[in-house]
Amino acid sequence: MPVATYRGDVEGDELGITLMHEHVFVVDPGLALNHAWYPGWDEDLAVEDAVARLDDLADAGVGTLVDMTVLGLGRMPHLVSRVAERTRLNVLGATGVYTLEHLPLYLRLRGPGAFFDEPDPMVTTFVRDLTVGMGESGVRAGVLKCVTDHPGLTPGTERALRAVARAHDAACHNDAFRAEDMAKAAPDHHYRFLLDTVVPLLREAGVSDVDIVRMLVQNPRHILCP
Repeated sequence: MPVATYRGDVEGDELGITLMHEHVFVVDPGLALNHAWYPGWDEDLAVEDAVARLDDLADAGVGTLVDMTVLGLGRMPHLVSRVAERTRLNVLGATGVYTLEHLPLYLRLRGPGAFFDEPDPMVTTFVRDLTVGMGESGVRAGVLKCVTDHPGLTPGTERALRAVARAHDAACHNDAFRAEDMAKAAPDHHYRFLLDTVVPLLREAGVSDVDIVRMLVQNPRHILCP
């Protein structure tokens, strides 16, 4: 199966040894666009350094690098494209949003039930990145990224997780993003699917209520909210 990279589609069996979670650049776009002189940042020097480092990886036997830099980490596809054109590595781009607790203000204000009540823009954006290209680069994202951490499953992270799932479903099963797919973006914060589907199946399989609570409540709480 072909995989989208910065240099076009590559067959999966040709990717070679793959580093699954790396960052070519992590940039604050506000600084980079408005204060390009700030210390430590020079686009041309950064590209040269990245090409050299990625070629070192190729010399070590690595075939592919997955750049997991998404919204919230300063994804800049035009810069990564300059690197990918010159390095011997395959470079995959990612789409998603990096948030440990709260979504960026723009996204908090937009979506089902938000101040601007509309289909979740994350879903639309992620699908476009996967099917058309990231930004204006024309390079399609090869992976979707989502994240949780110590704050746990906050409303913001849950919405991001659901948007990734909706985008995956839409991009993998449809050539175009349909209106009915957009309607699926409304988040369900009540976990009804667990109570209505998962718990009955576990009980039918003979799992006790004590073990169900341990699996669905105590273990996630221990892992996500230490």
